[in-house]
Amino acid sequence: MGNDAKMAAVTALAPNITTFLTEGTAVAHYDTMPEKRIIQTSQGKVWITHFDNGDVSIWTPPRSQQSDLVSDLIQGRAAWKPKFKAWIVPEVHAEQLLAELEEL
Repeated sequence: MGNDAKMAAVTALAPNITTFLTEGTAVAHYDTMPEKRIIQTSQGKVWITHFDNGDVSIWTPPRSQQSDLVSDLIQGRAAWKPKFKAWIVPEVHAEQLLAELEEL
């Protein structure tokens, strides 16, 4: 695949990302940084990252009280991603799940 084809493929998959080529490899650069915030729960802090596509990641310290709290609250509305050690919540559940976290 040529450089122009690589650039077109990356742009087609993610039009909101600026692309450039480095030594023949397509590299993506996000135009904006994800929004991050912390929710203080009764069991401790929960770190939230909002992504441009509407998804949200939820991170807590491993084996913490708030980790157990979040795990119980998720109830099939998010997927655990071991690579990031965080729950990834799809846009369809993000608003409701965050509102529930803020009530704790």
